[in-house]
Amino acid sequence: TWMSRHCKLVDLCSPRQGQHLKWVWQEYLEHLQAIAELCVRWEKVDHLKEVVANCKKRPNAYFGYAVPLPLNLPAEIMDELNIPESQ
Repeated sequence: TWMSRHCKLVDLCSPRQGQHLKWVWQEYLEHLQAIAELCVRWEKVDHLKEVVANCKKRPNAYFGYAVPLPLNLPAEIMDELNIPESQ
């Protein structure tokens, strides 16, 4: 899996590079946890699972390609986040 490959990568790096990768990995996991907590709060977990399952695109970290996943948040949440509806 992606996670196991990156954990092995940290082990193979020099101590200095390994520390940097561990920090990046920790930061990634913290962002992922924050996103998961928001999806739970907004009751969008099932919607997000469906979007991911039906998505034909795949991210590619090598080329810096991310796949946007629409959450279709209601206007109240968008207002709370100060994001115009058109975004």
